[in-house]
Amino acid sequence: VIYKIYDTQPIVHQEGVPILVLHGFNPTYSSKLSQLTMRELTTKLADDLEYTNFGNVDVPVKCEDIGLGVMTFSYFPKGKIAEIDRYVENLNIVITKIMECTGSKQVDIVAHSMGGIVARSYMQEYGVDVVRKVIMLGTPNNGGLYNIGSITDRFVEEGQSKIHLDFISLSENHEFMQELNQQEDSQVEYYTIAGKIDGKGDGLVLASSVPLNENHVTVECNHWSIKHPSLCSKAYEFVKESLTDAST
Repeated sequence: VIYKIYDTQPIVHQEGVPILVLHGFNPTYSSKLSQLTMRELTTKLADDLEYTNFGNVDVPVKCEDIGLGVMTFSYFPKGKIAEIDRYVENLNIVITKIMECTGSKQVDIVAHSMGGIVARSYMQEYGVDVVRKVIMLGTPNNGGLYNIGSITDRFVEEGQSKIHLDFISLSENHEFMQELNQQEDSQVEYYTIAGKIDGKGDGLVLASSVPLNENHVTVECNHWSIKHPSLCSKAYEFVKESLTDAST
């Protein structure tokens, strides 16, 4: 058992790897609203895995706000719209602080949609050593967006964004996505969940775009519901089993 001191009161945490939950794209670019979309998943994981739920974690990070438990992090900079490279910087800040404050050597990441791309881009930029598992729900790993998501292609020219908005980088025609998919490190365990409601995908992301390896399931849930345990129980069970796989 590992102890962490808050003032003079010791709190006991289950020994294990911290779990960092990342939201997806949010058109409001509000950190609080984005974190709220992941609250049900964070709470359910904490209850079922008997981890402490630290709730929302923000930059700047304080040691008293984090520990060997489950945390929801918003990579959005406060008060501004940014691109994925800036989100990666913020993710590096919080992961570095988790390592420093908990003594843990690794973290597990559970991410919805664009959050999975932020996690993968973080590892490409800063290395994979501190990440054990990445579990992604509805993440367009190969850039396969459709319906309203196909608008991204209209704002890409010669592999570059015509306008600097985060979701433009998710186009399969964007240089960012092409470089991201050039190489994956087998050291990290990747698990993916795709939704399929119309024969193609979850209403936004093509089901064929999501898998990275054989650790994959397809569920009958849309892009919004796939992250809610009460609405998409099969996806949640896969997340939980992936985190608690005894073989790892």
